[in-house]
Amino acid sequence: MADGLRMQVGTANDALNDIAKRLDLGLRTVLSEVLYDHMLDVMDRAKELCPKESGALAASGRVNKIRVNANGIFADLDFGVDPFIDYALDQHENLLYAHKDGEQAKFLEAALLEWISGGGPEEVIEDAEDYLGRTLV
Repeated sequence: MADGLRMQVGTANDALNDIAKRLDLGLRTVLSEVLYDHMLDVMDRAKELCPKESGALAASGRVNKIRVNANGIFADLDFGVDPFIDYALDQHENLLYAHKDGEQAKFLEAALLEWISGGGPEEVIEDAEDYLGRTLV
């Protein structure tokens, strides 16, 4: 885990990946660009939820390049690139820490689950369809 705390969208939402698998490479590319924009919002939310003792942890959060392959579409989000790897993992996983109001453990996971339960994957499809002017499925 050289890049610290990492979550991958794609494995987190099968519905989005099932649709992506049925699209040709050009449409997957459009879908990946839309997904990237949505993941920036998820990262912003995760940064709101993460502990901000020094601000370094929030500053380390990033959305990496979207990967498109035969298995679907994947977005990697992470916190804690060197030298904050251990700190990021500890802050994310330790449920016993008392965080300030609005901050919490599981900050990246919570932001991603909020996005999924709030219809984020469906919005990605809708936004891609709006961009293309046609339905994807």
